[in-house]
Order: sequence, then C-alpha cells, then structure tokens
Amino acid sequence: MAEPSVKQPRKTRANGVAREDILAAATELFADRGFAAVTLREIAQQAQVHLPAIYTHFADKRSLYMTCCVRVSTQPNIELAAALDDRASDEANILGFATAMARLNIQNPMLTKLMQRQVLDRDDTLIDVILQSAMAAYYSRVLGIMHRLVGDAAAERTFAITALTFGAHQLSAFDTGASHAQQ
Repeated sequence: MAEPSVKQPRKTRANGVAREDILAAATELFADRGFAAVTLREIAQQAQVHLPAIYTHFADKRSLYMTCCVRVSTQPNIELAAALDDRASDEANILGFATAMARLNIQNPMLTKLMQRQVLDRDDTLIDVILQSAMAAYYSRVLGIMHRLVGDAAAERTFAITALTFGAHQLSAFDTGASHAQQ
C-alpha cells in the first residue's frame, strides 16, 4: 500500500531568522555607505525580505541603524574590557588593550567601518548612545589610565586622538586589502 502524501510546509523564515537577515544586510550597507545613503528598500532587497518585514522588527530606519551599531560593538567591547587587568601596570594595560583592539578590528572589519561611519556622518547622538551602552565597560577605565599616564588636561584628547588614529589606520588597511583582493 502506498504511503499517504504529506504536504511539505511552505519555506518561510522564522521571525528571528528574518530579523537576523535584516540586521546583517543593514550592518553591511550602513558600514559601506553610511546611514543617509542607504534606503530601507535596499536593506529589504539585500536581506531578501519584503519591506514591511523590516517594520515588524524595527520602528524606523534610525532604530534599525542604532540596533546595528550597538549589536556590532557590544561583544567586542566585552572582550576589550577583559583585556584590562587591575593587577597590571598602566603601561601593560594600554598595551594589552591596544593589542585586543587590533585583534578585534582585524577579525571584524565591519565593526571598524561602521564605527568610522558614525564619526564621518557626525552622528553625535548615536556616538553617545554607543559610548554609554556598549563602550562604558572599558571607556572609563582606559580614560582613568590615560589620566594617570599623561595628566588630567590631556587624557581625553590623547585617548580620542589615539582611538581615531588607530581606527583610521585600521580602516585604511582594510580598504587597501579590499582593493588588492579586487585586482
């Protein structure tokens, strides 16, 4: 006797999978082109979802962008905070922190590009959100070390210049690597 035919369910993505696809596509597009240059329609197309699916998970383009930024910075920042050791000297902590940052930027160039975009786009509100939520775990500790090493007046400026210089170097290295890969 023949087995009864069983209807196969339509292939659809679960809500969580669609959300992850949207976040992955949005992160890549925002990192490559910036917030203003990307449309929700382009994100939906790259994520292979219908445009209304984005609104199922995110109120608007800005909330999607903020979610992408906080998401890519949270896990790496936990690792950066772990690179700081209360028993080590200030110099050893700065070296350990810089080494961990370099490793993370090499392993996740999308993070570097997205963070640089925030600076280039001059989105101070979003930068403040990221500093308060994701980077708070290590920012105050590194700033404290910088205060001890270079003095109170120069600490914040030194930290900012070092971070921007390091980030720009990482971004240019990534862009150079991408251009070599295309040749």
